[in-house]
Amino acid sequence: MKGVMQVNKIDYFKARQASEMSCRSYKQILDANDEKYAMLDARPGTPEELKQTIPGAIMIPINDLADNLDKLPKDKTIVVNCFSLTCTIAVRACILLLENGFDAMEMRGGMEGWLESGYPTTELVPSAG
Repeated sequence: MKGVMQVNKIDYFKARQASEMSCRSYKQILDANDEKYAMLDARPGTPEELKQTIPGAIMIPINDLADNLDKLPKDKTIVVNCFSLTCTIAVRACILLLENGFDAMEMRGGMEGWLESGYPTTELVPSAG
């Protein structure tokens, strides 16, 4: 049984490595203006609550994602951002995207990791009303 478990762990970590991206890696993509990627910020909340996002991010809350897939480019790898390393929103969004024919990756660390790294943000403007 230990041999089977070891193989499953290896497969798990290989798959995990292929489906995650660090904040640093995404910052390098942003700096290089690499157009093969698009950032999806799937955090739910109002602009007042969220305050900021990653530059260029497409804002679609996880609960609205299934109805707004047409707002995402199918020809790019969608990198999904959530709140933090322990947040499961990005994982849920990636599953939905992959099930619908998108290429998707989770940004490990989420917005918390991005901010802790001191990377630039875009301020979210509260809606008038």
